[in-house]
Amino acid sequence: MHEPTFLRELTFLDALRKRPIVIPAIQRDYAQGRDTTQAANIRTAFVRRLDEAARDPGRALSLDLVYMAKDDKADWVPVDGQQRLTTLFLFHLYHLKDVSDLKRFSYAVRRSSQAFCEKVVERQPDWKGLVEGGQYPTPSAAIRDQVWFLSAWERDPTVKGMLQTLDTIHGEAKQKAPLPEGWERNITFWGYEPEGDADVIYRELNARGKPLTPFENLKAFIDGRPGVTKDWRTNIDGAWLDAIWGAVEKTEDPESACDTALLTLTVATLLVRAVAKGSVSEETDVQEALAVLMDPNAWLSDNLRERLCDDAAPEALDRDFGKVAQDGGKEAADRMTAPWETGASSRSSTNLRG
Repeated sequence: MHEPTFLRELTFLDALRKRPIVIPAIQRDYAQGRDTTQAANIRTAFVRRLDEAARDPGRALSLDLVYMAKDDKADWVPVDGQQRLTTLFLFHLYHLKDVSDLKRFSYAVRRSSQAFCEKVVERQPDWKGLVEGGQYPTPSAAIRDQVWFLSAWERDPTVKGMLQTLDTIHGEAKQKAPLPEGWERNITFWGYEPEGDADVIYRELNARGKPLTPFENLKAFIDGRPGVTKDWRTNIDGAWLDAIWGAVEKTEDPESACDTALLTLTVATLLVRAVAKGSVSEETDVQEALAVLMDPNAWLSDNLRERLCDDAAPEALDRDFGKVAQDGGKEAADRMTAPWETGASSRSSTNLRG
């Protein structure tokens, strides 16, 4: 039986060289980079502590425990410490000359986040050189102006947060000398490998932070189904997200409205399919699912979620979400006519604007 083990005290590069670090799909987006006063205060204070520790061995910094479960690929999957690790990744990305080890850090929360991490590491000499040469005032300005920067990344909260944090790191460092050789050894944490399933551990620990939304949980569950396709993972963070975003981007809270719309479309598509197959009860199960459609904060029970999201569900979502993308998200809710409704009536009570 696997026993929980305290690992030796690690630097960020120690951990990456030991095995890749993958922020799992069940995690939330990167929060320290949010454009809010509270996030800015936390981010600025943390970056300042990192900068001070990196410059002075006498101020060496320990970031305490990081819970590091292992997935079936033997990658490290942080179930706690995502924010600290992501900011450490960005701090190293900005300050290191050789960033090759950073290719072993990635995000599985969204495919777009993963793609951005890959590209921003690969092209670090380019954008960093442009900032150091004075052609751009900030890393985010340099990165956004590169031909490889995708417009869809502007709608990924993790990417936006990473760019914000890179600017904070630059703001702290730009009037100072380069960091001394070996600075990365001044910042450490204790890696702790807990016993048990990473998803269960995460849900327990996440009670201390911002809860996952119902759509984030449902998306993570679908991602884990045997029948999930590469198209599903790519499109849910790409073409389909773009289509929905176009319908909600002018609302007061577009990120929340987009999340609500994706939840609505996913549950509606799966429910229509399950009713047609006879795998759900039109009385109790349909009522439970309708409650989720009418209240974006409601949750599907584990039992109903299992029956809605069978192994063929991702293929059905590929097909029906493709229709939504084709019409740019307009009138998408009206396309989802449920078989228990009479005539040509549609789900007019729930729309894409949340």
